[in-house]
Amino acid sequence: QITHRERLTVPSDALDYFLSVVPGLENRLGAVLYQLPPFFKCDLQKLETFISVLPRGISAAFEFRHPSWFTSDVYRLLEKYHLALCIHDADEHRTPLEPTAPFAYVRLRRTEYSGPLRREWQTRMQHWADTGTDVFAYIKHEDNPNAPLIALEFANGF
Repeated sequence: QITHRERLTVPSDALDYFLSVVPGLENRLGAVLYQLPPFFKCDLQKLETFISVLPRGISAAFEFRHPSWFTSDVYRLLEKYHLALCIHDADEHRTPLEPTAPFAYVRLRRTEYSGPLRREWQTRMQHWADTGTDVFAYIKHEDNPNAPLIALEFANGF
């Protein structure tokens, strides 16, 4: 609703409701992901207006799927508000590895993570963690029955 139908429009009853229930998660809340639809082109003013109403103290990441969003102006805006650029690694593309927040939000979506590729990601995420960056990493393979094994292989590298 918030990102796909309303496309970050504020004010928004859906956003107001969402932001009213999120604090109830208390210390179980990691980071909120705002995933924009692939057809939503960059609108820096709309993004800044949306970001300006978000409560401080709730970590959030933005997953942009249209290439027009990957600009230094967008990165600077996210950095200004300490919000993360979601790093999305999929078979068809990988978003830039652009740090914009004191945490990293990573979505690992490739069909397969062979040994070298898995080690590359493990090393990268371990480096971030070692330098004080919190890392939220998600392996999303809902159609793959081996998804738990993929997650275990990643976890065993830490």
